[in-house]
Amino acid sequence: MKKIKSTLDFTDFQNFMAYVLFRFQGMSDEDWETVTKQQSEESADPKENN
Repeated sequence: MKKIKSTLDFTDFQNFMAYVLFRFQGMSDEDWETVTKQQSEESADPKENN
């Protein structure tokens, strides 16, 4: 458990749990990719797009 704790940061764990819950809801991998793409576009720095 300590080894996992030292190699896995909180963000990775959070993303994994979100994926697992998403799959339990019956969503597909394509749905997951769409959601994560939308989230990354929403959180992108608007200065980078100019």
